[in-house]
Amino acid sequence: MKKTGIILFFLTYFFIALNCDLSGQQLYDCTIGEDYKLPSRSNISRLFAYDENFYYSLRLNKKGSLTYNAKGSGVYVEKFDKNLNHLFSIEINLPKLNNIRKLIPKQFFVANNNFVIFANQYDINNKIAQSFILSFDENGEITGKPEFLGEIIDVSKKDFDESDYFTCKKFNTNNGIRFLYKQTYPPGWEVITQINYKLFDSDLNKLWEKQIIIPYNPWHYEILNIVMNRSEDLFFIAKIKSENEFDKYIYNLGVFNQDSDEIQYYDFKLKNKEITKIKLDITQNGKVYAFGFYKEQDTKKEIAGLYYYIFDSQKRNVIINSVKEISNEIISQFKNSDFGHLEPVELYLSENNQVIFISAFEWTKKEFFSDSEGKLYIHNIYNSNDIIVWDFNIEDNHIWSQIIYKQQKSNHYPNEIGFESALSGNNMFFLFNDNPKNIDVYDNDKIKLMKKNHVLTLAAINLENGKYYKQKIICEKNRKIKFYFRQDFCYKQGDNSIIIIGESHDFYLSKIDFN
Repeated sequence: MKKTGIILFFLTYFFIALNCDLSGQQLYDCTIGEDYKLPSRSNISRLFAYDENFYYSLRLNKKGSLTYNAKGSGVYVEKFDKNLNHLFSIEINLPKLNNIRKLIPKQFFVANNNFVIFANQYDINNKIAQSFILSFDENGEITGKPEFLGEIIDVSKKDFDESDYFTCKKFNTNNGIRFLYKQTYPPGWEVITQINYKLFDSDLNKLWEKQIIIPYNPWHYEILNIVMNRSEDLFFIAKIKSENEFDKYIYNLGVFNQDSDEIQYYDFKLKNKEITKIKLDITQNGKVYAFGFYKEQDTKKEIAGLYYYIFDSQKRNVIINSVKEISNEIISQFKNSDFGHLEPVELYLSENNQVIFISAFEWTKKEFFSDSEGKLYIHNIYNSNDIIVWDFNIEDNHIWSQIIYKQQKSNHYPNEIGFESALSGNNMFFLFNDNPKNIDVYDNDKIKLMKKNHVLTLAAINLENGKYYKQKIICEKNRKIKFYFRQDFCYKQGDNSIIIIGESHDFYLSKIDFN
């Protein structure tokens, strides 16, 4: 692939953002619903869904399970109006079924006015894990029979709990809502070289089932992520460890066309470059893209540049591609070892076809310690630091780069670090927790580490000039309520809003609309 000669230039003085066009504007509007007092012996889960008219949250019993009980399951769907106020509770009634004992809900969806629950169960006596998908009507009664998806036998509970052998995703396609089920297997199984996929419509009718046979040594093969386009074709990136060179990988783009029932593999590589990071995803308007970072071959430098490809998933060709060097102005701000933690996060296409490439320094550090008896323990420390954003125009010219400085660390709970992003109009928004002393600080040397007393912060980048401004999120309706960002309690609604599930003494929903 031809190397471009365009060099990325960085904004040297970040504090210029203090005088940017956004500095005098309120960046958001905040709406908060009425508190809803939770009944005793119940727990709001992290499972949330919405449709055009309502919001829904799944409330579990203290055991966090869905089981048959003649007196009631103790599992409810909480229904909220568009003003975020609680309307009523709907109990989910699971009938007595021979093959289902105790389901642990993992995903919660709304489709055609029905509630869809993807759940797992584990039989500790027989060491069998199973997965199901079920649909309930608006009164909480089951519709049809639970769909058995798959099982794994002779698997320990610890291994099952720590692995994602069963997953389910919801996609919007030209033919309506689709649910895609994926099953992988633990190492040691004869079918480790096989990945099972099943596709269901919104009424849980099975449309097709496909087994992907891994064409490589399964111990050296990993599917990173998978997306579905509006024509219901599957795209996935496969990471393959080189059998000849230590710590070297090659990448394949796999495309499954359901009409031809074939999987085509394409080598994904850059000429004279080594891909170090890659991510596959889909844009707001349904375009599939791959993007990430590379380094020059046979060098100790962790990073040299970035790349992105945007595919026309209907014609199956590349409509936009770019390979860019990263300037020394950016590279010199960090240690070489830091770039091993720089991850591609998201790619956006603006209304005028600007490409916004978002990355962040994110990693987990493991610490080992032992107790007085010498038993060894592993402790994870989660980190999420600076966000780096690049902007390119429709002619593939680099326009600006920006760094949003932050330092986040968590010893126990990884969901309180990181960020959520949204593109709205001419601004790129970032929502994250931060040290309150950082609100008016744009100098990296003065940024303080996020602590327990963090505040919810909104940063907005003006796409015309790359300048940014930060504000603390405060809801004027109830200034006593303290907002927090938690990845598992934040849900993006379209391009302009983020819903946050909040907990004080009671339960409430809040919404942040970007201006």
